Amino acid sequence: MTYEQAIELIKSTDGPVITVRVALMKKLGLGLSAAAFVSQAVYLSTHAHIKHEKWEPGWFFLEQTGDGGDKEDGLYKQLGSWQQSLGLSKKDQENIRKKLLEKGLLYEMPSPSRELRGDKGKGNKDTAFLTTRLIGTPPRLYYHVDPAKYVKFIMGLQ
Repeated sequence: MTYEQAIELIKSTDGPVITVRVALMKKLGLGLSAAAFVSQAVYLSTHAHIKHEKWEPGWFFLEQTGDGGDKEDGLYKQLGSWQQSLGLSKKDQENIRKKLLEKGLLYEMPSPSRELRGDKGKGNKDTAFLTTRLIGTPPRLYYHVDPAKYVKFIMGLQ
């Protein structure tokens, strides 16, 4: 096999690429998995968000597990889930969200029903660039990245 043939074979079998900025990994201080999680959230919030008249731009949903078999063709089918796209188990995802919450980088909005009962959510919504919210029946965890807060975080302005 020639060099060119090997390169073509690699290209034909290569799938999506996970890109993590080293600056993000250092700034988070939570390791590669957390940085990959945040990087994926930033990408999806800015490129593949849900268009809904009641929601501000940037909200998205990606299942925790699964292969995306029930999705229409496109990015979400290709990614499948957090587990399939990043290799993060449900427990890994929960631990990352917990650490982001502790650092003030994640705000968990209350579900609509809890909000009606006065629940204010968890975390600091003034500093958090990542927001989650459980919506629907069965509940699905939606994500949103505030780009201005994210940029301030990366630049050390918050």
